[in-house]
Amino acid sequence: MLRQALADMPTERETLDALHAEMATLSPDDVPAWTKRAMKRVADAETARTARAKLESVATRARLDSTAELARALPTLAPIFDKAAATLARLAPLLPDNQPLDAEEAAEHGAGGHVIEARTAVETIQAITAIHVTPNATLPSVLLTLCPAIAAPAVPSEVRRPNATAAFNEDTIGATRTVRRIIDDASKHGDFGRLVVDVARGRYGDDVQLRLSDGLNQTHQTAARLEHAGTTHVTRDPGKAAAILATETEYAA
Repeated sequence: MLRQALADMPTERETLDALHAEMATLSPDDVPAWTKRAMKRVADAETARTARAKLESVATRARLDSTAELARALPTLAPIFDKAAATLARLAPLLPDNQPLDAEEAAEHGAGGHVIEARTAVETIQAITAIHVTPNATLPSVLLTLCPAIAAPAVPSEVRRPNATAAFNEDTIGATRTVRRIIDDASKHGDFGRLVVDVARGRYGDDVQLRLSDGLNQTHQTAARLEHAGTTHVTRDPGKAAAILATETEYAA
């Protein structure tokens, strides 16, 4: 999307060529007013050139899988993110459940005055997540976008007997099942704003919170944990179940 937006911005050469073509059609009476408009268009084109260069730099940085590049940006981004997260934590309980950022629905719930502030906070969080490299994981795209913005809990696999309703490790997979709800909601709704608001309102428990990743490694780990939450092992042997769980320190620690 950013590449397309940059491609659509007029270049100085295109602007000058267009003005040159227009000059041939002007009458003497048109020249004064046209000159004023032309000067503004030239100035806008020069501004666009500067903006294009800066945006190209941002786009390039966003694509770089570089911990050092991200580390330089985080001290500036973290306070902005934290302020937006705190705003959502305050407003989220007041917003409607199904479409929290819909102005009409919010108005019906008496929360119409909070929607603009909540939307701004969500947009801030989404803009900051764009700085991070998208993790390589088989998750809904909206959830990949969210990975840099949340802290994910330990997610040991569910290990159970065939056709059993309870797992061998039933007492340790509460967070795993909670994380599965995030994945289900992302698949069902595909709505970044709704997910962010639901995290802020505590829909996924205290272990899932809005928290800016401290770097690419943590972002990838969060994605890996979310992806791993859906893992289920089936065995009749309690000893084998224990052995499986003993190997999962990356996801369960």
